[in-house]
Amino acid sequence: MSDDRLQELENKLEAVVKKNDYLERQTEWLEEQLDERESEIVTLRQRVDALEESTELLEQIESNSAGKPTERAALLLQTLYQRAERGDGTASFDVEAALDVLRLDRDKRTLMYHTFERAEEMVGETDAVRYRKEGRTSEKNSRLILDLGRGELPQKAAGVELKTQSD
Repeated sequence: MSDDRLQELENKLEAVVKKNDYLERQTEWLEEQLDERESEIVTLRQRVDALEESTELLEQIESNSAGKPTERAALLLQTLYQRAERGDGTASFDVEAALDVLRLDRDKRTLMYHTFERAEEMVGETDAVRYRKEGRTSEKNSRLILDLGRGELPQKAAGVELKTQSD
């Protein structure tokens, strides 16, 4: 084989090796991009699930299914659970926040104290839910508190679903 032919083949081989290296780098870059997109998809799916859960709660509230103390308490517990799951494992409502969640007027304020008591009763022996009652002269507000670090919220309490289907 002539030196020219050998040089030509070596040049072609070098070009093929360079192209192969380029294609390998492109493949790695595309795989990284695909991994990032898959991660974004998982995050978006979680956000959609959270929005669907919130929408379901709002529909229940708007359909006035929150009329009975047990139903009001269950809706508050469901909302607290969703917030605790998305956050640091704790969530709480004072009376004003609970009225906002249930879309009730401020004149229903005393109704919330009974609802907080009912929520605590519904979950029974778990330390996860507690009603911290404050006196009228206290600077602190009475609160319904959910702390998943202290225990789990049951799936059902008093015959009412507390956790949503996606749990």
